[in-house]
Amino acid sequence: MIVFVRGKLLQATAEALVIDLGGIGLQVYYPSRTLESIPPLGEEVCIHTHLQVKEDGVSLYGFPSREEKNLFCQLIDVTGIGPKGAMGILSTVSASRLVQAVLAEDVAFLTKVPGIGKKTAQRLVLELKDKLVKDTEKISRSGYQQEPVAGAFGDAMAGLMALGYSSAETAGLLQEGLRQLGGGAQPVDLIKFVLSSLGQKTGPTGLS
Repeated sequence: MIVFVRGKLLQATAEALVIDLGGIGLQVYYPSRTLESIPPLGEEVCIHTHLQVKEDGVSLYGFPSREEKNLFCQLIDVTGIGPKGAMGILSTVSASRLVQAVLAEDVAFLTKVPGIGKKTAQRLVLELKDKLVKDTEKISRSGYQQEPVAGAFGDAMAGLMALGYSSAETAGLLQEGLRQLGGGAQPVDLIKFVLSSLGQKTGPTGLS
């Protein structure tokens, strides 16, 4: 398994990168939405990769972070979504926003992503939600917060920060979640509350 690639960036298109690995040009499919994060041509680039082996060939897919790579791997396990479809989704919508939509069961938002119809959106929620809930529970226990914050509030904030949200934009919503859900709320309940609230603020057309 090729878990990452480091080499000189030779070419970057909306579909793929070409990386020089000691005189060998390696083509890596890459989400176009994140192209702005890669270095200029001629400089060294390091990306996380997933090797897809099929009867008709071998393809390498690259991502700017392990989290986005892991989400890609979860997407291709969903019935009816292959590697190209998963890459198309991640080229359109950010990983954190996609996770937010799935956890909030926001089928209306998901159907606005090119290539996702209503049935596919429903399958995404059905097949992916439980996995993502387990992921956020693991993240919330792994200590991402910059300063220790006690209890479910701190664990939930840690999980949200790992998904790309800042403490400034989530602290108030977490407090509101505690108020509405009660002191016995679990971290995953608070995370789902915040993601649902943020989804309502994002509005129906935003895909970022």
